[in-house]
Amino acid sequence: MRAGSPYKSLAELPKGSIVGTSSVRRSAQLLKNYPHLQFKSVRGNIHTRLRKLDDADSDYSCLILAAAGLIRVDLGHRITECLNADTMYHAVGQGALGVEIRKNDPIVSKICQVLRDEESTVCCLAERSLLRFLEGGCSVPVGVSNSFDVERRTLNMTAIVLSPDGKQYVDSVLNRVVANDADAERFGEELGNMLIQKGAKKILDEINYDKIQEVKSHGLKNDDQKIA
Repeated sequence: MRAGSPYKSLAELPKGSIVGTSSVRRSAQLLKNYPHLQFKSVRGNIHTRLRKLDDADSDYSCLILAAAGLIRVDLGHRITECLNADTMYHAVGQGALGVEIRKNDPIVSKICQVLRDEESTVCCLAERSLLRFLEGGCSVPVGVSNSFDVERRTLNMTAIVLSPDGKQYVDSVLNRVVANDADAERFGEELGNMLIQKGAKKILDEINYDKIQEVKSHGLKNDDQKIA
């Protein structure tokens, strides 16, 4: 929240309050849960964004930022609310680290196996497979929440697809034994198909159509400027 604000959560903010976030996925989910709020893009590093928030002439009531980033730079005291999975599903692959190596290099590949975290690997493979199946990109409002029981090899995942205004959405849950990496990828495809059956394709097609129209409009404006 803005420095000195009497509010501590999104639910407390008055109607029309402006929340700063540059993520379509985040704003879509929050519009679904908090339709009384408005959302506006905010750019810059953490310190720049906080300066924009606290400025006397600022339009923002609060910002949506990653808690890990704030804590890393000793600004954890600025956190007034942590959003759980019911309110904010994370992006596909968020927080995971990958190591890129040369193809057909068994020695390095064997070394990297020591670094492999089974839970992260299985979840990421399923998440990325889901996104590929939906033909979505990093800017599409697709969120996921999951857990993997390593001993039982059971993966539980919830996924949601939303329109940018949060008014349309579909979600699905899948729980399945995942024995290996191939199973994880099939898991993502199955969950993606469940979302498609519920209407996710219609939402995504409308988003893609709007993007095409925006690009065309931008191109026409540039042409007009060149002519002028």
